[in-house]
Amino acid sequence: MKLRNMLKVICMSSLFLMTSAANAGELAVIINTKNPAVGLSALEVKQLYLKNNTHWGNGKKVRPSAFNYEADLATQFYKQVLSMTPTEVERHWIELQYGKALKPPVQLDDDEAMIKFVSKFKGAVGFVDAASAAGNAKVKVLLIVRY
Repeated sequence: MKLRNMLKVICMSSLFLMTSAANAGELAVIINTKNPAVGLSALEVKQLYLKNNTHWGNGKKVRPSAFNYEADLATQFYKQVLSMTPTEVERHWIELQYGKALKPPVQLDDDEAMIKFVSKFKGAVGFVDAASAAGNAKVKVLLIVRY
């Protein structure tokens, strides 16, 4: 009987791990191809995205872009890179907008719109599903985040 229960636990654990692995995804933090930045850490991306640093190393103004605060990919970006909830991110931008007259990120609808925006502006930074950025000559991948 103990062996049977142990086998049940092993099977359930394996099923849970397989389901978790199947649901795992990756997002790519992307920048304009003309931006010379390479290999930034999640902390450095956070500083840029939240405009704690307002300019890139090349002097270009940082132009963050995002999806709706409640979009699944945005939630993962906020959690994994910014260590914040969507509500905290929204509150942060409201405070910057009224306190320092800084504009919040441009809100875009999908990966295609994000790639188009980032490819158009040299100071832009955004995030997309990693599969959308893979091999895309219009943008440069700065960081891959697994979730």
